[in-house]
Amino acid sequence: MMITGRKPISDSILYSIKKVIPSLNEEWLVHGKGTMFIDTQEIIPKTIDDKFANITEDEFALYFAKHKKRLLQNEIIKVVIDKVASDLYIKKLKDDIKKLTDNS
Repeated sequence: MMITGRKPISDSILYSIKKVIPSLNEEWLVHGKGTMFIDTQEIIPKTIDDKFANITEDEFALYFAKHKKRLLQNEIIKVVIDKVASDLYIKKLKDDIKKLTDNS
């Protein structure tokens, strides 16, 4: 069903494929766009950590926005996003409380 496009390729399958064929173009595999393989001159990250190690928050936000529907299908990613959102919310609340107490 994934081959015919009736079912999207899961993140775990995509990750497994990329481990075996790192030069495979994800956009081509998932959306049929571009060439099958990326330029082998490019440095290909070996892990998710490598892929996002030097990414800015803005770049990550754009990546997430572009792949949101697919990413949110993964339960683990949902939990991570909820945790990060909670942490950010708590940090924002603490910052707001500190500003209020500093201004008093």
